[in-house]
Amino acid sequence: MSVFTDMVNKYSKIAKDLPAIRLKLAIDAANDGLALVVERLQEHGEGAEGQKFERYSEAMMPYWLINPNNYKGAGKVARFKKNAAAKRNNGSYRALRQAYGLPTNKRTFTFEGDMLLSLEVFVESHTEGKTTVVTKSRSREEQDKINWNSGMVDSNILSYNKEEIEFISQANLKRVQKLLE
Repeated sequence: MSVFTDMVNKYSKIAKDLPAIRLKLAIDAANDGLALVVERLQEHGEGAEGQKFERYSEAMMPYWLINPNNYKGAGKVARFKKNAAAKRNNGSYRALRQAYGLPTNKRTFTFEGDMLLSLEVFVESHTEGKTTVVTKSRSREEQDKINWNSGMVDSNILSYNKEEIEFISQANLKRVQKLLE
């Protein structure tokens, strides 16, 4: 068989498999983006535009309504409530995070991790000519938290920044180039 025939066969197979390939590439790219966004939020406390999010509130909250049994660290929450009642902390969300051993020097959108861990890439539509994937939570409760937090900071917390878009594009380009090898 000639080199030309081999090349035609190879590219014919790629063309035939293109919808399935495009689906995999879209899912991989969205997962890359999700990992980058979660890292930026948790490690840097920054939005897609590079802004540092406002720190957690130091205003007293109705801590007496918190049920420690709703948390994985129930003992830490119970101790926080006891200390707030005794005026050893100010009963704020920031104080609760401190009692839980979580960062308070930046907004990480992570308490027990359920909200960000619930994020997944879903195929919204996939046809012969177009693939659309979305990143959203597996559960309504966690999606409501994402929406509420986005509203609190007046920004979609799952948006990509320019560097993330460039990284995703370059990673996707390498995947496509590998297919053509």
